Amino acid sequence: MKIMTLRLDPEVAELLGIVAAVEHRPISDVIRSAVAEYVENVRVDAALSPRSWAQSRSGNSTNEEATRG
Repeated sequence: MKIMTLRLDPEVAELLGIVAAVEHRPISDVIRSAVAEYVENVRVDAALSPRSWAQSRSGNSTNEEATRG
C-alpha cells in the first residue's frame, strides 16, 4: 500500500473524524473507501474512455490542453 499525505480544511477533517467514529472505522479506511468510490465513478464516466484509462494507467496519457499551452 502506498503512503500519501492529505491536506484537509479543518471543518472537513472534523467531519471526517465524526464519520469514522460513527462507523467505528479508522479515518484512513474511510478515506480509502471514498477515494476508491470516486476513482471508480470517474473511470466509468463517459468522458473517460476505456482506451484513455488504459493509457493513463500505463503512463502514456496525453493531455491535449497541456500540450496546447
